[in-house]
Amino acid sequence: MEVVTAVNGLDALMKLERIEPDFIISDVMMPEMDGWEFVKRVRQRAGYEQTPVVYLTALTSRDDMKKGYETGADVYLTKPYDPARLKKNLEVFIHQFKLVPRPKRLSLEEIEAVDRSQAAAPRIAPRVPAQPLAEEDDPFQPTPAAKTPPPRVAPKPPPPPAPRTAVEPAAPPRRPTPKPKHERLPPPRLVVATGDRRLIAELQEAAPAGRCEVVGAANSASAMDKTSLYDPDALVLHWQLTGGHAPALAQLFIESPTCRAKPMIVVTDKRLGGGDRRMIQSLGAFEVLRRPIKPTLFGDLLSDIDQVTHPRERVNRMAWEEVERIEAGGQPNGSGEEPLWTG
Repeated sequence: MEVVTAVNGLDALMKLERIEPDFIISDVMMPEMDGWEFVKRVRQRAGYEQTPVVYLTALTSRDDMKKGYETGADVYLTKPYDPARLKKNLEVFIHQFKLVPRPKRLSLEEIEAVDRSQAAAPRIAPRVPAQPLAEEDDPFQPTPAAKTPPPRVAPKPPPPPAPRTAVEPAAPPRRPTPKPKHERLPPPRLVVATGDRRLIAELQEAAPAGRCEVVGAANSASAMDKTSLYDPDALVLHWQLTGGHAPALAQLFIESPTCRAKPMIVVTDKRLGGGDRRMIQSLGAFEVLRRPIKPTLFGDLLSDIDQVTHPRERVNRMAWEEVERIEAGGQPNGSGEEPLWTG
């Protein structure tokens, strides 16, 4: 057997598509995302509805066991546990239920190499705009006082035309130099955590044609789930997220080894006070945008996202047409055709 570990439920959820597990062994009491929530999220993920799940936990009450099976466990084992019993449970699925391992895209060595590179990846520094934002664009600045417009100055008359000289023979036309062909890479993909659908439309309208892919997520759990499934280049966080969960979601995002090297953009509906400013700065937000989103600023931001991410890696992720089909209620290609095990 090949074993891949995760430090908590959130880390495991982020690694799910990369690991493609045939078994899942989950603790319950874990920080950031506990085992109950993790297994529920796994069961909602297309293609993992029948993946065998074993709970391995110190929670021993009947109510805990009942909750374990209700959330989707196949086996509930308590600590201290017998390793031979755990192994026997796994062998039952292999031999008696005829478990069929799913084909893997990455080897164990490749998965471990990705984990090491992500753990060592530095946090992306906040974006420094090429030009300072105007006061009306700065979400942290107080409302500027009305200013008296400067007096209008009459334009200068154009200079007199230069005297005509003898016409020189025209040079032979130059053959245009063919432009080098550039490989067309997929545009940046953004997961937008917001309960306001108008913000999704606003970002789509502000993005230049073909320059951005936008996926909406109505709450923090959905945002992290879609981040692991669709592998976006950045997370856009609506600071007025329903329930006031934006700071907690931002903390989860920057603490995840998978997401620490992805830029986080904060969008706010209003000017932010000192407390919010200090919090956003401590979280290391890549950029802060205030609504309404200006297309010029958003276009520059997308260019900077291209600079700090890895566009060539986008060709290996799920195609945008497939994302749209799943978001419309479809199932991923190849999911649900054959169960992992039959009994």
